[in-house]
Amino acid sequence: MTLENLQSQVRELTNTDTTSYTNDQINANLTRWAHLFTTEIVESQDEWEFQGETATTDLVADQQEYPFPSDILKIKRIEITYDGTNWYRANIWDISERGSSIDSEHISDFSEEEPYAELFNGSVFMYPVPDEAQTAGLKIWYSEEIVGEDSNGDDITSFSTSTDKPKIREAFQRGLILGAVKDNAQKYQNWDLFKISDNEQEKIISRMKQFYSNRIQDRKIIVKTASKLENYE
Repeated sequence: MTLENLQSQVRELTNTDTTSYTNDQINANLTRWAHLFTTEIVESQDEWEFQGETATTDLVADQQEYPFPSDILKIKRIEITYDGTNWYRANIWDISERGSSIDSEHISDFSEEEPYAELFNGSVFMYPVPDEAQTAGLKIWYSEEIVGEDSNGDDITSFSTSTDKPKIREAFQRGLILGAVKDNAQKYQNWDLFKISDNEQEKIISRMKQFYSNRIQDRKIIVKTASKLENYE
């Protein structure tokens, strides 16, 4: 559904119009619920990424810190190439795990063939530090923090234009509508509407999490029986 469709359904359920429940108000509420739904899906998803993305950045000689992509939600994997040819998966770790110092005297303890990455605030810190520049030498696989896409198919982090569309499956977009209904009902203390909407939304969230956790058929373990008794000891 487009944002215009979502707004229309919200107003129908709340018995409001563009004055009593403005587009900006609905958009803000739908955006907030879409962010919440995204985190629910990411926590529930199987091997099939819901909003998977990869990003690369250039390595700078003697630079250890590299900012995350602005739309990052959850990191899946980090790889780095120090020579522009050989790629190695970085082991994600916490600095508290190391007992000895990691000052300039000990930074050489880290190997380019077995790099480590520390996630700190809004950046990734690489060990060892690159000693030469490499174009697109750092690659990150991650889940995006977005709510949908615009009419051109570009990712968006908030709803604003009538043709914007949520990223989640249409079967579960009613959950966003009910969230905006709940916000309005709470604002005006319409507790009957709030309770009905809340109960229906919880059912949708439960079904949504189940769907995204089972998009790939479970792997089957096949046990073959022995054809002869002498195969047993």
